Amino acid sequence: MRRSMLFLPGNNPNMLINGNCLGADAIIFDLEDAVAPGEKDAARILVRNTMKYLDFGCETIVRINSIDTPYWQKNIELPYDKFDSHSAQ
Repeated sequence: MRRSMLFLPGNNPNMLINGNCLGADAIIFDLEDAVAPGEKDAARILVRNTMKYLDFGCETIVRINSIDTPYWQKNIELPYDKFDSHSAQ
């Protein structure tokens, strides 16, 4: 059951790293309005690496930009696969 959802701005490393400290049932990595246009590329990489190397122990979701913006396609191009060679070890 999802009782609480914690939205974390994708461009804030401290918030991403400490996101599991508050005990939310789901963590949403926000790449949409929480991230300024000039920081979107860096935020995508930061979110991808956070998901790849950290285990939050709860549901994780990536909030992307709307399809009527120029950003949404890049948001889904980066691999967010948690089941790569690193996490399989």
